[in-house]
Amino acid sequence: STSPSRPRFLSQYPQKQFDHEYVQQELLGKGTFGVVRRCWHKYSNTTRAVKIIDVTQLKGSAMDDLEREISIQGRAGWKGVVGILDVFAW
Repeated sequence: STSPSRPRFLSQYPQKQFDHEYVQQELLGKGTFGVVRRCWHKYSNTTRAVKIIDVTQLKGSAMDDLEREISIQGRAGWKGVVGILDVFAW
């Protein structure tokens, strides 16, 4: 079952530990809902920009916007749209 702090739509993503796969590096930017950090992916030995969002702070339409953003970015391949490689939800 889904915990109260974990949005239902995130239940489709496995609960896994971000720190097991990534090493956080410097802050690249801040937004309304979170931050973007440069991170090193341990298994592929690549550097990635990672958006980190505290979903416990999102309410109502903001949660709907996040769900829509994940859905759109999950269909990467459009020019100018950054794709999602992974989602960590805990």
